[in-house]
Amino acid sequence: MGIIKTPKEMEQYVEKFALVMGPAMRISARCGAFTYKGTLALSLSNIYEDNIIQREVFTTFVKFGIPVKIESNRNAIMGGDG
Repeated sequence: MGIIKTPKEMEQYVEKFALVMGPAMRISARCGAFTYKGTLALSLSNIYEDNIIQREVFTTFVKFGIPVKIESNRNAIMGGDG
C-alpha cells in the first residue's frame, strides 16, 4: 500500500492503522505492507495450518536487529495456541 499520511489535525485521533487480509482462493499466501509514523505494518496471510512463513519472515527481521511486535488473529480463526 505504501506510506499512510493523515492531515495534521487528525493525528491526535489516530493511534494506528490495520491491514486485514484473508487468503484468496487461487493464491495460497499473500502479503501487504504500509508505514504510518515511521512504523512498518506487515500483514501475512495464508491457507496453511502452520505459520512457518510468518515465523521465517519475522525471525529474519529480528536477526537483522529490527524490533518486531506481532499481533495475530490465528487463535480466533484456528483455535488453540496457534
